[in-house]
Amino acid sequence: MSVHMQPGASTHRKFAAIVFTDIVGFSRLAEKSEELALDLLEEHEGLVRRHLPAFAGREVKTIGDAFMLEFASAPDAVRCAIEIQKAMRGRNGDVGPDRRLLLRIGVHAGDVVERDGDLYGDGVNIAARVEPVSPHGGVAVSGQVRAMVAAELPEVVFEKLPARPLKNIERTIELFRVVMPWDGEAESAALAESAASADYAAEAAMDAQGGLSLADRWFGEDTADAATPEARATAAAAKACRVAIIPLVNASGEPEDEFISLGLSEELVTAVSCAGNLEVIGWDSMARQAGRGAEAAAVAAELRAGTIIRGRTAIAGGMAVFDLECLSGDGVTVHWSKHWEDDLRSMTRIYVDVARETARVAGVEVQEGEVSRIARLGTASAQAKILYLRASHSVKAEGTDEIQGARDRFMHAIELDGDYAFAQVGLARSFLTLGVSGRFPPTQLLMHIIPGALQAGRRAVECGRFLGETHGMLGLVRLGFTYDVAGAANELRQAIELKDGNAEGHLWYALSLAAMGRFDECDAELQRARELDPVCATVIEVAAFIWYAARRPDQAVPLAESGLGIHRHSWRLNALLGLARDAMGNSGGAVEALRRAGELSGFHPMVTGALGYVEARAGNTDAALSALKELDAMAERRVVPSWAAALVCAGLGDVDRAVARLQEAQDEQLNWLVFLNLTPMLDSVRRNPAYQALIERCGLVSLASTPV
Repeated sequence: MSVHMQPGASTHRKFAAIVFTDIVGFSRLAEKSEELALDLLEEHEGLVRRHLPAFAGREVKTIGDAFMLEFASAPDAVRCAIEIQKAMRGRNGDVGPDRRLLLRIGVHAGDVVERDGDLYGDGVNIAARVEPVSPHGGVAVSGQVRAMVAAELPEVVFEKLPARPLKNIERTIELFRVVMPWDGEAESAALAESAASADYAAEAAMDAQGGLSLADRWFGEDTADAATPEARATAAAAKACRVAIIPLVNASGEPEDEFISLGLSEELVTAVSCAGNLEVIGWDSMARQAGRGAEAAAVAAELRAGTIIRGRTAIAGGMAVFDLECLSGDGVTVHWSKHWEDDLRSMTRIYVDVARETARVAGVEVQEGEVSRIARLGTASAQAKILYLRASHSVKAEGTDEIQGARDRFMHAIELDGDYAFAQVGLARSFLTLGVSGRFPPTQLLMHIIPGALQAGRRAVECGRFLGETHGMLGLVRLGFTYDVAGAANELRQAIELKDGNAEGHLWYALSLAAMGRFDECDAELQRARELDPVCATVIEVAAFIWYAARRPDQAVPLAESGLGIHRHSWRLNALLGLARDAMGNSGGAVEALRRAGELSGFHPMVTGALGYVEARAGNTDAALSALKELDAMAERRVVPSWAAALVCAGLGDVDRAVARLQEAQDEQLNWLVFLNLTPMLDSVRRNPAYQALIERCGLVSLASTPV
């Protein structure tokens, strides 16, 4: 992963009051009616923006249904927050139940880093953590804000909330809510009469289930062992909602058309997963099942699926053709068997039918908003659809030429249909993949790759504002190419709120949480990603990295080892296994795994740097110095990030040289600096003032010092 700062970017530290707003239950509202949700979102944005001038407030950015606002003073921030809630309450009294909205608003004041108009740092992170504790329709503030405004706003009454320790903040933050004028009118009754009261009740019910693991909620007890007929029926229904779509057979029989059957299979997975009451196993896990249509029951047993879809597909004469059947998890019962044909420009009608038929088998319904999301998979151009399918196949390749070819096809598809949301997602992914490959110099990254990824990510959200995939990709691009970890996390949170069955969304949200040191929140997200895409290599790799970064190598080692049982040629898993073994004191096993990673990766510079670090830690100074020389030799043939050499220097205990190389890495705009504050490989330099200054310049969360 790479992070980047534009040369000459305007950066300075200052004090500011930060306000975050968020619409309660918005994802559920969008699920019911995308058109209504978009209308209400625009109305909400207008209401908030109207109040900013009176309090000298600045709109920093919008993220989904949330605002990030800046004020020069805490009193102005609190006044504005209260006025916004008053205006929203007045508005709710003048509209019908289906148009009522409730907001949460959080306020904190502290030091922030401003870079090119955006804000970063602990002040922003704390404000983002205060907002979720706000009452629906109310305002929550930090203790620091309350102390600042008490004298100037004597008319405002605050009520203390339970104190919560916030991860990465080396103190407990006091929390208060503003007592609003209408609180005496039975706040709970006002909430109950809201248009979205059913949505809020559902949210509360989900919160009440917090003690249950996600696996328990989905699978319950095994149906054979359930204690009562009712329990067995509940478990069976839950299992029926877990759907495995086996890669469809290429009905044309032509090998060169394989990209079509694979692409349409992946689209079908995406489409059916839009039905929020179904849990569809992710494509990365299902792609491994190609050719196993006849073994449907075995596939279902491996993936704990209760419903299976298999069949054949092709594109002929501008028509998409599907012959599908839906089976019970044991492969015995055929629930339905159907043939579909439709024009490529309207083929999403097939996806909607398949989703509805599958949901019917599971005893659930597909909602109106979910149908509109499935429709976003479509395009008005048949040629754009073919280009998209071919590009989606190529973007997964390892070679740079194939990925660049995918980028060009995505661009061509967008030229044919500028509103093709998923083509924009694919374009952003291709830029991101190229950028993190480490094969492009800083000038090319800054002039083409990073702007291209950010533009495509933003355009994807514009074209598909209620698609979890668009917000997920924009969040990942922000995480990979900027220091805006909090902004990335908010986009990714929006992605999974819009679509819980989004394995990538949960995975990258976990990584953004890790980048902020919020490891205690990663478990649930990683577990959900693993449930949705159980044998996906990327899911296992990211989870192993997070546990290594969290100083939990006892979890990282067995996870990497089990992952290698599935993906034995993954150089990333071998590298992570080596680092985790090193953290557990197994230097011999660490060197062995990293050497294997080097061979599998074609001797990637970062693997060479990690191997040099481990060799140095094992006391093999000559081997570590040899790794440094090898990196210098590589630099004559390809781009080699200074980060790699910094790792070796850190292992050797050469703190000054390690920090100097990290500073060079920042200038190069290359490789992993967003995780600069996390990796155990830099523990030996963590207390160095120059290192801490680098953390501050990057606007990263300053984590507590770890033992050296």
